[in-house]
Amino acid sequence: MLNMQAWSYSGETGPQHWGRIIPQCASTSQSPIDIVGRDAVPVELGDLSFVGCSERELLDSGHNAKLVNDGHSIQVRHDGANCVISGGSLPGGYKVDHFHLHWGSDSSKGSEHTLDGKELSAELHIVMHSTEYENQRSAVGKVNGTVIGILIEVGQTSNPAYDKFLDYHKDVLYRGDVTNLDHPVPIIDLFPTDKSSYYRYMGSVTSPPCFENVIWTVLKEPVQLSETQMEKFRILYMSEAGASPLVRMVDNYRPPQPLNSRTVYRNCGNETDSAKTTVKLF
Repeated sequence: MLNMQAWSYSGETGPQHWGRIIPQCASTSQSPIDIVGRDAVPVELGDLSFVGCSERELLDSGHNAKLVNDGHSIQVRHDGANCVISGGSLPGGYKVDHFHLHWGSDSSKGSEHTLDGKELSAELHIVMHSTEYENQRSAVGKVNGTVIGILIEVGQTSNPAYDKFLDYHKDVLYRGDVTNLDHPVPIIDLFPTDKSSYYRYMGSVTSPPCFENVIWTVLKEPVQLSETQMEKFRILYMSEAGASPLVRMVDNYRPPQPLNSRTVYRNCGNETDSAKTTVKLF
């Protein structure tokens, strides 16, 4: 069985060594990747659809949202919620299990996916499992899991949707810390304004065990957070309280992996592009 504590984001157990620790991480369809816009194949994938993902719907579902420091990132878990994302040529509906983030030690880096070689400040991953499965645990390693990646850049003003969980960051300073949120974090509000422009490719989970069963949807338009909001990530620790030394939770991202023979698609359903086609991906 994989020892999930045997990997990290630096040193001898960092990303460049994951393939030695977990052979699957050295396979040929790994994520993240550098997305080269001019090489993405334009196709009509359709718009994403959201059910149960707004603030009112989350309140009505009686969910219990928690913010968790798992030692690698922070997660917002929506226990009891029924936020389902479909459309976009996904093969069915996908229920949100949690979202987590990756960021750098400064705002010049931090995203896992890059666009035309450009790193952004952070990246949010919405992790979902098919509604065919009861929960994320029973779906792990199965065919066609899916993750939505939302790129983050620094802007001049704070993003109130992200404050709904960042306001609690001091309650999860250390590995293993968990706190209940007093209100829902509407998934749909985490997205950029343009939800129809996105990239699609087949890849993997971006951390061990690196399962290669993930349908990736990466939004083209970044969302903006203020530098003050970004600094809230950087005061967290990968270590448990009382550990010596304490390790800051920064640079918790995997560099882009080789694309190899995979194809990256670009949804162009909102464009007047005579070259666009409709394809069945799954």
